[in-house]
Amino acid sequence: DATEFTEEPRPLLLDVGGKDYGTWWHDTLQHFPWREAASDRARYATNSFSAIPIIAEWRTRGEMELIRFAASITCREIIGTGKLFHAEIPFAHAIAGDPPTWVEGVLDLLVLRADGTAWIVDWKTDRMREGESAGELLARLRETYAAQLGAYAAAIQAAGREVSRQTIYSTALGSAIDC
Repeated sequence: DATEFTEEPRPLLLDVGGKDYGTWWHDTLQHFPWREAASDRARYATNSFSAIPIIAEWRTRGEMELIRFAASITCREIIGTGKLFHAEIPFAHAIAGDPPTWVEGVLDLLVLRADGTAWIVDWKTDRMREGESAGELLARLRETYAAQLGAYAAAIQAAGREVSRQTIYSTALGSAIDC
């Protein structure tokens, strides 16, 4: 059943585990039931909580951030404008030159919209730094990752699909910023 989360929790990759939290988030959203009813999405979210890396703080954070995402404007827009949803897509793309430069990565979410365009969404689990405001975190994420999303957009456009939007979603804030 697409709405059930049945994978066993992954073992921690690091003692501290920051990478584990990001891996959990990406794994959870990779299988998110975009086309299902709201009640199915809520059940999926609840079932996914058991896979959060085993640190009490992260369980609380993961539950809060996933519930916040499910209720977010970004989630509603993805569902409302999306026709097809492709998560965790590996890609390689050559940029012309002598010799050509190869760019490769994994695109978090590609939303093929009803209007025929593509929307790239990138999940960021970065937390706010001490003294950093929400606006400053979003600006930092855009500054840090805009080139990454630009590379994704170039690859998608080279494949013949117009990219209408590139978005960074901050799990810590429950909000997004376009690049």
